[in-house]
Amino acid sequence: MYKNILLPIGSDLINIKIMSQINTLAADNNADVVLSYISEPLAPNFYSDSTMNYYVSEDDHKKACEIYSTKLFDQAKKLLDSSIKVSTHHSYSANVSHGIIKAAEKVHADLIVMASHKRTGIKGFILGSDSHDVILHSHLPVLVLGD
Repeated sequence: MYKNILLPIGSDLINIKIMSQINTLAADNNADVVLSYISEPLAPNFYSDSTMNYYVSEDDHKKACEIYSTKLFDQAKKLLDSSIKVSTHHSYSANVSHGIIKAAEKVHADLIVMASHKRTGIKGFILGSDSHDVILHSHLPVLVLGD
């Protein structure tokens, strides 16, 4: 049914239970998995606070993002079955949910699988939910997995 699954990842979303569920889903559908990481396009302000006389160039910021995404991809790949074809996609977007949707389009995904943060109460209201935004704005099916 699904042949190309997009799995957005972050440091707090790589866990054994979620990756086990991805292994089952991919195996049951004979699907490929695309790991995706969305980086902030500009260096955060605290990097370049003028009072600290410390500046991070756009190139240095992008290099740091590439190194970090590669580290996350490597961690995630270790938890996926070797029989699954895995590729990676790193992109930049100020809005994570829009970046995920654009990544899904670019890699021709037919399913987006996301992990739930399970934020509730004030924290959930203030921080919002990337999963919720993706569900609202994506034209693709979105599967949200809890841990």
